[in-house]
Amino acid sequence: MNLLGIGNLLFPGRTLARRTLPPKGQEFSNFFRKPESRTFEDKVKFAKIIEENHHVATVQLGTKVEVKNLSTKKIEEYTIVGSTEANPLEKRISNESPVGSAFLEKRVGDVVKIQVPAGFVQYEILKLE
Repeated sequence: MNLLGIGNLLFPGRTLARRTLPPKGQEFSNFFRKPESRTFEDKVKFAKIIEENHHVATVQLGTKVEVKNLSTKKIEEYTIVGSTEANPLEKRISNESPVGSAFLEKRVGDVVKIQVPAGFVQYEILKLE
């Protein structure tokens, strides 16, 4: 029987998925834990600094997006944030939400069609900050 070694998911005869080893000195349990189940200390260790760009070409984390709902013609403004910072009442939407993830990498002028519980909604991206 051919079992695959460390760094792979073990499965007879083939690789299902390849996982990299954690950085030297880091425990496996923290490295592979889902982000939402990490402790505060782990979140700080894995945090990435997002540089503030004065010229924003595409929607990224931290981008303020002004959009027009093409059905209602209403103009709305959202800020794309990580899941721990999301607050819909403050128009801060998670990059992991259906709406937030649909906006990622889009540019001014793009029309985004998003499936929501009530059906589909289309937004035109008007401005990025």
